[in-house]
Amino acid sequence: MSFRLTGASLDVLKLWAMVLMVIDHTNLIVFDNTVPWMFYLGRGCFPLFAFSMACNLDRDIPVDAYLKRLVVFAIISQPVFVLAFHENTMNILFTLALGAALARWYVGAALWRRHAILCVILLSSVFFKDAIDYDLVGIALPAVLLSAMRRERYAWFWAGIVLLALNLDVGEVFMLDGGQVVLQSFSWDPVLAVGGTFLIPWVSYLLCRRVPGDRFLPRYALYWFYPGHLLLLALWRLTRDGLPLELFPF
Repeated sequence: MSFRLTGASLDVLKLWAMVLMVIDHTNLIVFDNTVPWMFYLGRGCFPLFAFSMACNLDRDIPVDAYLKRLVVFAIISQPVFVLAFHENTMNILFTLALGAALARWYVGAALWRRHAILCVILLSSVFFKDAIDYDLVGIALPAVLLSAMRRERYAWFWAGIVLLALNLDVGEVFMLDGGQVVLQSFSWDPVLAVGGTFLIPWVSYLLCRRVPGDRFLPRYALYWFYPGHLLLLALWRLTRDGLPLELFPF
């Protein structure tokens, strides 16, 4: 069974991922992340974009040109990202660009090297948070999904671990008490977040995989959509909160 999507199937999946992105960002910016169902739906957004990237990389597209395009639009998007979210984290296009670069190396590396780099990334993500959207662990997702598409050993195991790490904050589950690590009181929030991260992409894939027809989205639709919808949200936030001068070191 091939897990790669092509044609209209892939474009429908991308459209749905864009809808989830708008829902998630609207919840964060307009409603201050107070609408639970919007938050849980939003957990499926990044895995779908990472899966779309893995589908493209599996077709052996020119990765250098792909990377340059992602970096250019990441730079274009960064100012409106800062204005919309009021934070200096690098936006998701930087995450995907680094993910594409890692994926190119990852699929040709020896098995022990793959295990080693994923362990380093997972450990680093605990200590270096909020430097990039979806943290360092997000960079690994396109690589492990591409590996899974090619039926390589342990790929689905690592895909599950990375998806789990995307939305499971160790600090929300465990805490230090008198020098000992103890389990915090139970909460449904991390459970539902992890569930959305796994179930929404899987159900979306199953619904989209049999859509017939050729691709219909313009070639650079996602690249322009990302800064475009952020610009609208940034303008809305400017009218509400004003210009966050402290975020611009000039």
